[in-house]
Amino acid sequence: MSGIRRNRLGWALKFSALFLSTALCIPGIYIACMLIKNYENLPLNTNRKCSFLIYVSQSKYVVVCVTFMWSFLDQYLDWSIHFLVAVLYCFSCRQTTSSINTLCSKKHFQPQTAWQKYFSVRKCLKEIEGRYSFLIFVLTGRSFVEFFRVLTFLLDLNAAAEDVLFSVLATFYSSIIFAVFLRVALSASGLLTSYRRLCEMMTELPRDLYCFEEDLEASRLFMRICADKNTVTLTAWGFFRLKKSFLLTAAATLVTYGVLLIQFR
Repeated sequence: MSGIRRNRLGWALKFSALFLSTALCIPGIYIACMLIKNYENLPLNTNRKCSFLIYVSQSKYVVVCVTFMWSFLDQYLDWSIHFLVAVLYCFSCRQTTSSINTLCSKKHFQPQTAWQKYFSVRKCLKEIEGRYSFLIFVLTGRSFVEFFRVLTFLLDLNAAAEDVLFSVLATFYSSIIFAVFLRVALSASGLLTSYRRLCEMMTELPRDLYCFEEDLEASRLFMRICADKNTVTLTAWGFFRLKKSFLLTAAATLVTYGVLLIQFR
């Protein structure tokens, strides 16, 4: 079983690395294409990034390669940490969800050790919330900025028609960011769903083992489980909960403000 998990982790990391490389290359591809297209009419600006390397280079393709690599490194420094946080967050949620599902299965559910395992799961959720909450908030904010910028550009039909290449690449780039954001939200939502399922099983457990009228400890545990179903959650720094309904709210907000911005331009 551990070997299968390691293989899954390896494939996930390889796919994430490929995903990240594709996303980071998109802005550089656009800049390189525009540079090739308008190289003769493009004056040298000494304030531009890597202008010294471009000035020294006499070949157009060397200039294009230097510009592409600089853009790639710029995007790498700008987005690599965010993508890494998303990968680690999804992996943590996935592992915890798998442990909860195993615990909830009839084959592995043991009432004698259920409370100990439940508190271990609860502690894992608390640690995920404490370690990743602020980072997920930053990732969400950056994603919203990119979505809003691309959306306002695409809603301006004249600008989108004039620069078709940028429209295609911007759409693809935002789709990758959206996929990462969607995966993060769905991983958190799946974990919370499994946790609530575990809470429901735990509320039924004391009835088989204890009598509430005579055992105050069982009654206390029952009330704690009922409270945990609503209080233990995953958020983005406490501003909003990561669940499926949040995706619809975010999409509606972006479209609404994008349309308003276009109307008042």
